[in-house]
Amino acid sequence: MMVDVLGISGSPRVGQTTDQLIYNILRASHCQHEFISLANKKILSCSSCLKCKNDNICKISDDWKPITEHILAAKVIVLGAPNYFGRMNALTHVFLERFYSFQHMGKMIVKGKYGVIAAVAGDNPEAVEKDIKSFFEEIGIIHIGTVKAFGDSNCYSCKYATKCRSGEILKKYGLKISADKVMIPCIEKQPEVLEKVREIGKIIHEAINV
Repeated sequence: MMVDVLGISGSPRVGQTTDQLIYNILRASHCQHEFISLANKKILSCSSCLKCKNDNICKISDDWKPITEHILAAKVIVLGAPNYFGRMNALTHVFLERFYSFQHMGKMIVKGKYGVIAAVAGDNPEAVEKDIKSFFEEIGIIHIGTVKAFGDSNCYSCKYATKCRSGEILKKYGLKISADKVMIPCIEKQPEVLEKVREIGKIIHEAINV
């Protein structure tokens, strides 16, 4: 069954902060919704073969094609991604490259759909917001809101976390921190994020029921 609100997570970490943030936004919309994770899916980058130019259908054989049916049916797309090295992660970027097949023959197939950004990072979710917002503008998706949250990077589950000088833990807490004092970021401990989720949920609901 195709739904009004489609959540897509570009995080390779199943069930972690990016996924959780999208889940919360979808539920807050009180609309029919669906969630798709790109984790463990085979999504290749655009090869610039131009085989999509006559019918707006990508010819690369991977997991992109089944997802397109859901993208085209949805009125609102909630797109989430984590920050990897100061920008949106590669898995999400590769996925978005494939939207190129939607804009040939004078058509912008996804133009006019609404878009919500779920940006997650250890310390700079704004970088993810910037990347996705730029994509929305390029493809004609109307940006109606962003929710930014802090997430637990891989550093939080590494046994060297409190000793690694290049890791996030020491950068945030300093050299004297002990493992039991490290506050692992989670959405439930970010009330401002939960409030923003409720706000965006209402905006999505209103956009669909205009």
